Amino acid sequence: MRKSAFIFLVLFCSACSVDLPDANTIIEEIYRQQVEEFRVRDERECRAKALSDAEAHVDSIVYQLLNADLVDSLSFPDKPIRPSAPDHIIGTVKKFDVNAVPSSEKNQ
Repeated sequence: MRKSAFIFLVLFCSACSVDLPDANTIIEEIYRQQVEEFRVRDERECRAKALSDAEAHVDSIVYQLLNADLVDSLSFPDKPIRPSAPDHIIGTVKKFDVNAVPSSEKNQ
């Protein structure tokens, strides 16, 4: 009975043995997963920093554009364009006498 139990135990243990994967294969797989997780995390952090820097830059540009006229005390409007000078009329227009009586009043 002991002999049959021993044989049964040996056969049972040999049938249940599981082939374990190679240790190097497991290490390489874990290494690849960690590298991928690091790459994803690093890319996410890099994008977040780039977005933050871009927002700060755009905000400063908008601030400068909106407040340029409010802060600058030297910002006067441009002078208007001077119209061209008319021709001289002295000597080209007939002189009139202010004290002269119109011709219609002379006849009455």
